[in-house]
Amino acid sequence: MTWRESGGPSVVAPAKKGFGCFVLERVTINALGEGGLEFNPDGLVWTCIIKPEQYSMATRRTIPRHSSRRRGQSAGAASY
Repeated sequence: MTWRESGGPSVVAPAKKGFGCFVLERVTINALGEGGLEFNPDGLVWTCIIKPEQYSMATRRTIPRHSSRRRGQSAGAASY
């Protein structure tokens, strides 16, 4: 996944990184895979390479179990 900014003012790396950098560099990337931030003069670039095992977990579908509801029975009273 890549987020690329362009067409804005010239970008320079911040002297001190804040909460947004922490989230993008540490939380998101550590949870999903690897990547980082690039402070290019023509725009910020954030890249995250998602690990295959993380991708497969996100794409699995949870299939609900079928209820044995009788006609007129509310969903809250269904037995499984």
